[in-house]
Amino acid sequence: AMCGVQKPEFKKMLEKYDSHSLRNIRVIGAVSNTKEFARVFSCPENSPMNPEDKCQIWKSPEETNEIPKRRRREHRRHIWSLTDW
Repeated sequence: AMCGVQKPEFKKMLEKYDSHSLRNIRVIGAVSNTKEFARVFSCPENSPMNPEDKCQIWKSPEETNEIPKRRRREHRRHIWSLTDW
């Protein structure tokens, strides 16, 4: 249960045996490793929410010089004709 209260002993057991990150750092660990989060929320450099050493798995579009294209759903009209058979 993610919203329950955990005893310290249980937390220690999870740290040792559970393959998942502890619930209190799942989101914080992810967002604190993004430059975008630090920029948007004005986190000071080298603060807990903006560490100097970040784990970056994917590059942002700005770093790759790629501009995301909006995908438009195109409706194509198919003209079916009996003469094509």
